[in-house]
Amino acid sequence: MRHRFIALTVFASSFVYYGLLSAREYTWVFASGDSGDWLASANMWFVPQAFGSPLYIALAKIPGALPFNLPITMALVLSAIPAAVTVMLVYLIVWQLTNRALLAITSAVVLLGCGVFLTQATIVEEYCLSVMFVVAAFYFYINDRKYMTALFLGLGTAVHIVVLPIAVLWFFVSYREWRGWIKAMPIYIVAGILPYGLIVWLMASDAPRLYAGGLSWGAVNNYLGGTEVVGTLSLTETPMRLLALVCILLFSLGIAWLSIMRGFRLADKRIALVVLPTVAFPMWYYITCLHPSTWTYLAWAMPFLAVMAGFGLLWERRLIVNVVLAGAILFVVANSYYLNADLISKRDPQALAYFENIMALPNGSAVVCDRYGWRGFAVYYAISEGKEITPIFRDPDTPSDLYSNYIDWVHEKYGLSGSNAKELIEDATEKGLDVYVLE
Repeated sequence: MRHRFIALTVFASSFVYYGLLSAREYTWVFASGDSGDWLASANMWFVPQAFGSPLYIALAKIPGALPFNLPITMALVLSAIPAAVTVMLVYLIVWQLTNRALLAITSAVVLLGCGVFLTQATIVEEYCLSVMFVVAAFYFYINDRKYMTALFLGLGTAVHIVVLPIAVLWFFVSYREWRGWIKAMPIYIVAGILPYGLIVWLMASDAPRLYAGGLSWGAVNNYLGGTEVVGTLSLTETPMRLLALVCILLFSLGIAWLSIMRGFRLADKRIALVVLPTVAFPMWYYITCLHPSTWTYLAWAMPFLAVMAGFGLLWERRLIVNVVLAGAILFVVANSYYLNADLISKRDPQALAYFENIMALPNGSAVVCDRYGWRGFAVYYAISEGKEITPIFRDPDTPSDLYSNYIDWVHEKYGLSGSNAKELIEDATEKGLDVYVLE
């Protein structure tokens, strides 16, 4: 009974902490440039990302239906609550592995103040929800409940496709349990793969493939081997990316590294073989991916490193435990100021000011902006909020089927003529529309 009370207290305290630090308005802090897409998906059905995140955009309808400020509601419901659940799960996992409440609490506090995890828990983003499902899968895995493990790995995959390789790594490193995995595989497929059928269906929605159809082969090819993702980071940049990774890890977990490495050495092989690839994959992705914002993928590693921190303290003296706990508390306090999303967004309200400027434009006007960036996402968020404007996206550097589809969409939906942004602007002007250029 006492154990359950502590777990609930950990959850409630974590939610209050993340809730107080959450951005209250539309913001671009902590690499949350995609938040305009996510907010738009809370208002309407369309595909906001290349692979779609079907479960996330479905759950986004919950805050979208509530009569409250959408950005903070969405941040609380789909980021802060899952983050708080994850902190509680870390407590439960370490308590089960060590049967020591103090070590479990220490691990929970390590994650609570962890910089990378904290940033994603306080903004409109999909990471914390997916991470919560993966950590829940690990909880059931250590309890040898394969069906539940497969279910939650599937739910995490349905939120973010990057969980798919993590799940494959889990199956691979625990191949000795292949009979249990084979039986549980249909559950994973139903929970994690079939939901992507929603994305295929939504490709017929009333939005250009530049929005609702990024699942096209052009976008998939771009993600698998083009300008965005894996293998595109030059060898000359790799040392600097490695140094950046070390800094991120140190400033996220601090003195807890004293016990994390010991935790890996002392952990049961069955557990270590699952934790190691879960931690290593996002690190590898960050090092080898050209896009600098992929540090956010490290959010998947942080709960597992926090678990290792608690497990590594099992045979340590009480003094060492107290030192690690004190260091974690220091991070919680310091990051409540330095990584306060609400405070940062108020100091530099670029996203909110940009959005309000869009909403202040006359209905029926045309807006010229870049699609591939945070500003283009904000335009579609404004449209989802009922703003009657015609989006004219500048020509991309590399022409694609996505842009040609967008041109067709503008022709059909808004009656504009032209094969590129310049011609669309000229036609809009001839038709008497006020044309505004957003920089």
